[in-house]
Amino acid sequence: MGTFTVDMASVVSDQSQRNARFEGPIMDVSQYPTASLTLTSPINLGTVPASGVVAHYSAIGDLDMHGVKRQ
Repeated sequence: MGTFTVDMASVVSDQSQRNARFEGPIMDVSQYPTASLTLTSPINLGTVPASGVVAHYSAIGDLDMHGVKRQ
């Protein structure tokens, strides 16, 4: 399986006030600097898409964010 980790301070929008609220009272990035998704099942990719084709896949896992873990 695999784990994807995001530095929550790297999440930004086009508005500095929104970013400040996200980093502060909403996500408390100083206390919870990362969020992670740990896969609990393989992702079935099927056949490899042709070059330049955008493909979408579903992932099943555990999301750990802001001190809370959810499936």
